Amino acid sequence: MEAQPAPSGSTSPTPKPTSTTEILQPDVLIAGGGVGGVAAALALLRAHRTVVLTEPTTWVGGQLTSQGVPPDEPTWIDAEGLGATRAYLEVREAVRRHVRQYFPLIDAARRDPDLDPGKAWTAPLCAEPAIWHAELRAALAPYEATNRLRLMTQTTTVSAAMLRGVVLAVRLRTPSGDVRVRPRFVIDATELGDLLPLTGAPYIIGREKGGPRERGGTGEPHNHWTNADPSCQQPFTMVAALSYAPSRPRDPVRTTAYADFAAVYQSFGSNHRDVFDPSRDWLWKDGRNFWQYRRVRYRGYLSDAYLGDITLLNQAENDHRARLLIPVNGRPDTSAFAAAVARATEQTRGLIEYFQRHYPRPDGSGRGWPGIFLVPGAIGAPTGFAAHPYVRESRRARAEQTITENDVGLAARARQRPSAKAATRYTDSVGTGAGPIDIHRTRAHPGGLFLATYPFEIPFRSLVPRGMRNLLMGAKNIGTTHLANGCYRYHPIEWSIGEAAGHALAFALRDGIEPRALPTRWNEFARYLDDNGVHRHWREDLARVHVESFHI
Repeated sequence: MEAQPAPSGSTSPTPKPTSTTEILQPDVLIAGGGVGGVAAALALLRAHRTVVLTEPTTWVGGQLTSQGVPPDEPTWIDAEGLGATRAYLEVREAVRRHVRQYFPLIDAARRDPDLDPGKAWTAPLCAEPAIWHAELRAALAPYEATNRLRLMTQTTTVSAAMLRGVVLAVRLRTPSGDVRVRPRFVIDATELGDLLPLTGAPYIIGREKGGPRERGGTGEPHNHWTNADPSCQQPFTMVAALSYAPSRPRDPVRTTAYADFAAVYQSFGSNHRDVFDPSRDWLWKDGRNFWQYRRVRYRGYLSDAYLGDITLLNQAENDHRARLLIPVNGRPDTSAFAAAVARATEQTRGLIEYFQRHYPRPDGSGRGWPGIFLVPGAIGAPTGFAAHPYVRESRRARAEQTITENDVGLAARARQRPSAKAATRYTDSVGTGAGPIDIHRTRAHPGGLFLATYPFEIPFRSLVPRGMRNLLMGAKNIGTTHLANGCYRYHPIEWSIGEAAGHALAFALRDGIEPRALPTRWNEFARYLDDNGVHRHWREDLARVHVESFHI
């Protein structure tokens, strides 16, 4: 992949850039270095293709790293290696090896084959975001060293040149100026589906029109509204990394926004069962300790306990609903995005202040834990806050296949087909996933929505935007409804989506075909996926299991 000089007198479909210094011509441009983007890149690079991979932060890994969310996974991943690809399982084990090699673990923890470094109750593998980042960068490093991969951090997409459904070029904004990329194929693995509006690909945001399909609705039992609502988007969260030193108060957190959210903070533990206690490990009867909820470093596993716990603050009380990351018109708006992130950060700052100063301790010994403090750099930013908001809902492509609640939901399947005892099976499945439909509080569901599902599959057609010839979706921006997105957004599923997009383009490049022609070569492509360790279908006994856990 060689940099080409910009041609004299070249024109651009975008506003005049600050500086255009080079043109890149890789096999594939992957916009977005999150979970799906890294998975797509590795699939292509291991097939000997050249890749430009962009990322708006300084860390790759998205949900796993710069957004600060441990992976929510089905229990089958550790038990049987099912529900994820071989490549994802390899990264998980690399994270465990990293902890065993570099951390002063006690013998029992070091010997545990299913080591969970955080001893958390939200997921089977809660490790520090910095460790996930280190292992993902290590996986990419050989390809950077041989110039097969150009990783461009602090880089965003600003425009695209199109011709009859083909992305001809994409302009990137980097800290040192603008760069133009002329790829053969493109994968949109951005957190918000940034390339959809830039390329003119059809997409939707928020909740679709509900009601019967014959009247233009989705036909989903939990979407009965007669109008679409682009403002009905899942809330996002600015996660913070916290530790605790009981010996002395340090780094008191203050915000003028505290009063604005005080009622939300004070609702924590209103059921008198859930607690927040960094001083010791405990679970009340029928309750949960939210210090342990997303803990990623457990001091009890360390021979040097001075290193202390690290927990990630991501719960209902710092879900941000007041502002949207995606404007209702769908167009990118950097100033609105920045304002929403700033306000959400203050909401999380206020929640930390609540736990430091005002929270009534569960043992009745006083108020607050003044020894709580932010951990700088733990989530990709020096502040202790995440470098990027945790995104639950993206723009979603209007794809060749749209997945709905009726394809996965336990109650919806029973209502639609009483004999159905599994999710919809797809001939063109390129991956599997498992997890409930988890909708945090929205305009349509002010109390949230939590629906059991069957383990489900990822149809290739959901990655293909209508009318696009060289663009695939590679993250949570695939063709799902607002409701179905609530179970297709988990980490191993996003990895499977991105990896499938990467494999599809590697196969298409090998055989000189367009991605949308893959169904005509399906048996051959299916063998290609199988050979690369992609789990495409659930076993009959697992396909009928009701999945009711997770909440992120």
